[in-house]
Amino acid sequence: MSLSKGFLKTFVFCGLAAAAIAVAFTNCGRPSWSAADYSSLHDPFGGLSNIGTKRVNTTPYALLNSEQVYKSMLNVTGQAAPTNAQITEYGRRSGALAASGELDLINSPMLIGISSLAGEVCNGLLAKEIALAADQRQFFPGVNFAQGIGALPAASFDDSVHRMARSFWGRDEKPEESAALVAFRADFLSTLTAQQQTQSASTRNLFLGTCAGMLASFDAYTY
Repeated sequence: MSLSKGFLKTFVFCGLAAAAIAVAFTNCGRPSWSAADYSSLHDPFGGLSNIGTKRVNTTPYALLNSEQVYKSMLNVTGQAAPTNAQITEYGRRSGALAASGELDLINSPMLIGISSLAGEVCNGLLAKEIALAADQRQFFPGVNFAQGIGALPAASFDDSVHRMARSFWGRDEKPEESAALVAFRADFLSTLTAQQQTQSASTRNLFLGTCAGMLASFDAYTY
């Protein structure tokens, strides 16, 4: 089965964004969702060839290995040292992450592992930034974490998404990615009661889910 890179990027990104609500409300534990089984997808980008027993990657893209994913997540979120919770989560998930760069190693355990690790890294990022004055934050300067999601201006959400895209992906977000994240915010809001929308935890959980979805998206673990 052959899929274009753009299609799989969108498919994986939207799946992770949907899963991020579960990550947010389970305090970065194992998401309560069932991913599609990617194990039957051989050569999903049409660029991997088997020559004898040697696998050759002929695409311009490759996966980061488990240690590279972990270090990259910490680096792009501006965390100089991992928390104990992040060290523990990496230990739990590293075996499911790619050992080498071949794209056909993408499978559902790997995606779940990346999503869960991203959630814990984003948990550390939020703890770090919430403790800072707003004008000292790198990613969330326009967000009042003392208020509920109902009081969050759309411009503040969009600004934080832009800042995360520039750091996590090394580029601006594309229109379709921005639209997917706006839709995620709307879906997230629709799951809350009017009272829950006034609680400060709703704002933190929205950005935890958004950060995890973006940090675990295709561009964040390939090069």
